[in-house]
Amino acid sequence: MGITPSRIREAAIDVLGWADNPTGALIDTIETGREVSQAAQEAATAADEAERRAAEEERRKQEEQEWIGEEIARLGPSGMESIQSQARKECEKSWVYQKATDERIKQSMIEGKVKEIILARRKP
Repeated sequence: MGITPSRIREAAIDVLGWADNPTGALIDTIETGREVSQAAQEAATAADEAERRAAEEERRKQEEQEWIGEEIARLGPSGMESIQSQARKECEKSWVYQKATDERIKQSMIEGKVKEIILARRKP
């Protein structure tokens, strides 16, 4: 079967449920090629998929941030001033914004709205 990250994950999940000496059982399971339970295989597969999705989401967020930076540079100061004004006007209509007493919270809401407005310009 070979030693792969998935095989190590399967073996680790499997031995944690029953082994008094998980480290020894893990090494033995990997070296001997002992079959692991179906549940361990499924849990490892789910963990691999979750890891893949998290990496994909991180890549997507990174690309989005890069695009936002490029768009801000393209818009320039006057374009950003217009978007910030629009964002502030939209936020001022919000009950949450109106009730916020901390300026940092208000500014954070405006920044979020600016990002939302800029992202709305992005073509899929």
